Amino acid sequence: MICDEAMRPLYNILFAIFFCLSAPYYFLKMWRRGNWRRGFRQRFGRYDAKFKQTLTNRHVLWIHAVSVGEVNVCTQLIRALEPRVPNLKIIVSTTTSTGMGELQRKLPSHIEKIYYPIDRRKCVYRALSVVRPEAVVLVEAEIWPNFLWRLRDKKIPSFLVNARLSDRSWRGYQRFGFLFRPLFASFTGVGAQNEADSVRLRDLGCRPEAI
Repeated sequence: MICDEAMRPLYNILFAIFFCLSAPYYFLKMWRRGNWRRGFRQRFGRYDAKFKQTLTNRHVLWIHAVSVGEVNVCTQLIRALEPRVPNLKIIVSTTTSTGMGELQRKLPSHIEKIYYPIDRRKCVYRALSVVRPEAVVLVEAEIWPNFLWRLRDKKIPSFLVNARLSDRSWRGYQRFGFLFRPLFASFTGVGAQNEADSVRLRDLGCRPEAI
């Protein structure tokens, strides 16, 4: 079995190849949608001075919602959390432009919204060095290795909430268990949608006491 540390350079090489091959397709897709410049730099972990200023001397909770479906869960979570953690600055990220539109529509202006960084090591390191979260919450289940590796290295607690695994994603994670099992094991806490998902998450490496 390939050890976790040995996987990092291998993953980064493979991801760099994938990124170079797929970038033209995704850039064309963004260009066709229009307004592609908005938030583009954020995908590389680069943020403007205004955003950085809002984080000065603040304790930050970073919540990630992949797209529209996860945004709905995210908004409910924030409404429940805000009264309980008034001193935390909540940052919400998403991957898609439709997800960003939903965040802008559903969440108040004092909640900062950003695009999730591409899972290249430099982009992830840059983003986390700016945001400096006290904890990170991932809604449902989107696992990006460099992001979770960096959280673990920096001893930043990570949580997976409302987690669900389709048959396809479960089989995919199983197939590459040598990569994903240590990542699933790194979560501080996991909330599954149902018992079947709990069983699958344990099978993928989540610690029973964390679920």
